[in-house]
Amino acid sequence: ATIPRPAQPFISWAGSKRKLLDQITPHLPTSYDRYFEPFLGGGSLFLHLRPSTAFLNDACLPLVETWRAVKRNPSGVHREATRRPLEKADYYIARAERGGGYLQRAGRFVYLNKGAFNGLYRVNLRGEFNVPWGAPKSGFVCDLANLKEVSEVLNGANATITHGDFADVLRHAGSGDLAFVDPPYVTSHNNNGFVAYNAKIFSLSLIH
Repeated sequence: ATIPRPAQPFISWAGSKRKLLDQITPHLPTSYDRYFEPFLGGGSLFLHLRPSTAFLNDACLPLVETWRAVKRNPSGVHREATRRPLEKADYYIARAERGGGYLQRAGRFVYLNKGAFNGLYRVNLRGEFNVPWGAPKSGFVCDLANLKEVSEVLNGANATITHGDFADVLRHAGSGDLAFVDPPYVTSHNNNGFVAYNAKIFSLSLIH
């Protein structure tokens, strides 16, 4: 039998731990009941661990909607994400679009993520995505086989994917559960520049 290729993150996200998995995993328990990740982002650790039960959350609603769409219909997301070339003019046309069905929104989110400068997700005060074209080195947007594998991991974990406050999710965690809490941290002296990238920033005051 062919061993399935491990699922990989299908978007780029600031603060990704994808390159640090080999350093993180030795410190995790070998067995646990449920997996909680209140700051999901690109979900690299979740995809690496493939837990049997997962509660995933993020404060970014378009990101959450995209994860839900991949869980439900990876082929549909792939179709929408790859229906136009990853070129500057097409990028700005897509960036100006609003609305659409859940697959259109998710596909556009993945497409814009690949074309955006440094894969950033930034919105203005009206909540509109406004990251400029990043001139990516290739026209690659996403891989259908990988999206299907991500969907399989999500469904295998019977993943609950929520949009809300991280503390609300963690209230459901208990003894024997594993919670990976990796906030979009800032430093107290200069805010790490993160204040420029979101209308509402996660700050030290939220964890006091």
